[in-house]
Amino acid sequence: MNTTTHQSLLHFLAPPRVGTYVTFVHRFTKKYRHNCASEQLSYTIYKYLFGILFMLITSCTSLNNNSITDTENRLNTIVHNPQSMTNSLKKLDHNFKVSLIYNGVENANYTRFVALELESTPVIVAISSTKLSNRTFLNILSQAHNNSIGTQLFAKNSKIKRDPNMQINNIIISQIQSKIVYDYLNNIGYKSDQTIIERISSFYYKNEDMQLTEYILPKIKDFL
Repeated sequence: MNTTTHQSLLHFLAPPRVGTYVTFVHRFTKKYRHNCASEQLSYTIYKYLFGILFMLITSCTSLNNNSITDTENRLNTIVHNPQSMTNSLKKLDHNFKVSLIYNGVENANYTRFVALELESTPVIVAISSTKLSNRTFLNILSQAHNNSIGTQLFAKNSKIKRDPNMQINNIIISQIQSKIVYDYLNNIGYKSDQTIIERISSFYYKNEDMQLTEYILPKIKDFL
């Protein structure tokens, strides 16, 4: 069954439609019972029509569950992929864009806050931070503007390495320590008790390091 058929059936089998179908079956058998050769034939027709309804509901429920599972699997693949998040999002082919939220010096670190968007919808908020003495990472962050830093971090000949031990956790938004990120999410409609995915990783170049924290938002599922 293709996606269009699946969606049509789900629409047809929405609660009001199911009730309409059941009513139709009841009225049909009641109206035409006198034309049936026997009560047994009437009962057979009634059972047959309800059997069709049951198969449709079972089929659509199964397809919907499979769709949810597929979405979760695709999300899990993206979250655990140690390569460029930018490339993962670009492959989804939904007008990827980086929007700068804020960048500047905070607590002796240079910090950059961005939203990664698909179809103008924020799906990830990322914080990149490095010491002012880390010239390589400082240059990358301060000159990125509305561009992805992934193009430099994961460039073919780049000597920058990502620590493979990424920390991945489910958190609620109220646990976010950055006021900038918390306020941003609040402003675009997220509630403090909503669950999101937090991914923390470190990048290294010689004796320099940079920390990257990514908050993966539920809206990303709309594009998977």
